[in-house]
Amino acid sequence: MRTNAEAQFWRQIQDVDTEQPDDFFYRVDSLMGVRTIRRDTLLRPRRWDTGDRHPHVELLAADERRAPHQAIYRLSFWRTFKDGLQDWRTRASQHPMVLMRVPRDTVHRSLAGWTFAEDDHLAGRAELIWKMGGVEEDSNDFHVGGVLLDHVEVFDASTGRWAPWHASAATVADSARLAASGWSPIAIDTRQGGAGMAYWHVVPEFAHRPADCRYWCLITLDENMPGTLGGENAALTRVMWHLLPGPLRELAHCLAGVLTVTPTRDRVWTEQLDVSWVQDKAPWPAFLRRAPEPRFFLERRIQLSQEDVARLIREAGLISARPEYKRTIWREPS
Repeated sequence: MRTNAEAQFWRQIQDVDTEQPDDFFYRVDSLMGVRTIRRDTLLRPRRWDTGDRHPHVELLAADERRAPHQAIYRLSFWRTFKDGLQDWRTRASQHPMVLMRVPRDTVHRSLAGWTFAEDDHLAGRAELIWKMGGVEEDSNDFHVGGVLLDHVEVFDASTGRWAPWHASAATVADSARLAASGWSPIAIDTRQGGAGMAYWHVVPEFAHRPADCRYWCLITLDENMPGTLGGENAALTRVMWHLLPGPLRELAHCLAGVLTVTPTRDRVWTEQLDVSWVQDKAPWPAFLRRAPEPRFFLERRIQLSQEDVARLIREAGLISARPEYKRTIWREPS
């Protein structure tokens, strides 16, 4: 059963005016796909004659006469906002999706000489844009040309408004989004992903304010890091060894927990660990001797409830930093 937050989310979508100007083309991509597109400067047509090919009649006919040195590239759009929004609604119920639009005249200028036709599988609703080109125009299964992302806008479901590509929370890099939400970067080296970047944030534990000085250190991998933090105790220990004598030194004798947060498609995976350390006093005279290294322990802890995990994630500002969590963490603040 949907909670109040989820029901409100879908009401916002249903209240959006779908009768918007049709001087745009519309496109729906997964959030993970959009984060991949963001690493480029162009929205590029994909090569059709390799890999998974949708059986468009025109493209099948073109493939029959295609020479070995030729390739077929295609790009599809919805023709109206109403159709794009419907596609977004349907697919967003399963996975985080992003609705985008581009001015039609911009697409025509950017892909001048390409064939603009009706998608035979979505008659009257979708535009099929394609070209027979050379294999030398292939760049990792995409065409070397395309539409500048500067011309793309992203739909914000919470406001019903469009935002420029580079200003949308869906397209900004983790390094900017997480920093803006108060998260700090730290280098990490995991078994699954190797060397890369993670981010951390400290939240006091709401059930133990602050008499016994308990808090949570939330850690999440950068979106470009493969794998998860599950079972990465050695990597997490190295991270905490860095934070403990430095940024977290004022919490040296507090009770602490580590909560790792990893998004995978439409789910958020967490692992909860107990942290404890002891830092002995330096022997007299302290100014002549180096302070002893803290002794550090990391072990699995009793699982928090889903509500408590969701609350920690909210208090850490992670939902505003990663909009995909809105489709996973529905618990309302108490």
